[in-house]
Amino acid sequence: MEELIEISLNRIKFTLTDPIIRKVRRLLTMEQFRNPGIAKLTTKYNIDSLQGLYRRLFSAMIENGSIKHNDPEFLAIIFTSPVSLLIQLYDREPHRENEAVKRIEDYFRRFAEEYGV
Repeated sequence: MEELIEISLNRIKFTLTDPIIRKVRRLLTMEQFRNPGIAKLTTKYNIDSLQGLYRRLFSAMIENGSIKHNDPEFLAIIFTSPVSLLIQLYDREPHRENEAVKRIEDYFRRFAEEYGV
C-alpha cells in the first residue's frame, strides 16, 4: 500500500506541475462541451483509462493479498474520483496546490487504512 501511495502521489504531482499536461487538461476540459470527439477523448483518458489502470492494479493486489478482497472496479472508482475532484480544484485555483496535494495524500492514507491488509 505504501508503494501505491508513493507512486500515485508522484504521478499526481507531475500531472499538476507539468506545463504541457496542465495546458492539455485545461483545453480538454473547456473543449469537451463543444466538440463530441474531444468529449470522448476526455472520458477515455480522464476516466476510462485511469480507472482501468487502477482496476487491474487492485485486482493484482487482491490476488497477492496486499489489499482486502473487494470489487476492483469499485475500488478504482473510489480511489480515483476524489483525486479528480481535487485536481479540478487545483486547476481553478492553482494557489491551492499544497492543500490539494495534502488532501489527496490524506485520502490515500485513509484508503490504505480501510482496504489495505
